[in-house]
Formats: sequence, C-alpha cells, structure tokens
Amino acid sequence: MNKKTKTIIWIVIAVVAVVLIGILLSEIIGGPTETVWSEFKKMVDSGQIKEIYVDAYKWTGYKVGADGNVI
Repeated sequence: MNKKTKTIIWIVIAVVAVVLIGILLSEIIGGPTETVWSEFKKMVDSGQIKEIYVDAYKWTGYKVGADGNVI
C-alpha cells in the first residue's frame, strides 16, 4: 500500500471510531427518551412507569428500576 492509501484508511478508521464513541456516549449520558403514546400507556399499565407529570404540552413519566425506585 502506498502512503496515500494508508492515510485514507486511518482517516476512515478515525471517523468510524468518533461516530461509535458519539453513539455510545449519547446512550449513556443521553437524557429522557421520547416514545409514542401507545407505548407510554402500555408502560404505565404494566407498572414500568411510576410517576407522571403533565404540563401544557407534554407528559413525562419516570421508569421504575429493578429495586422499585424511580430511575
């Protein structure tokens, strides 16, 4: 391989690594997720959502962890 090909390969590897790290960090650090109403209702009915707050434009629910505490 020549020097130009090796450089391109390293750039592609670096870009892929940055994208993967970004995806992982957004999952770990990410805030609340949005879900459709039917899924939200199922989670409430099954006890996965313990607390619900309603304001003028959205409903917010807090999931219950394995220990029964709000996540």
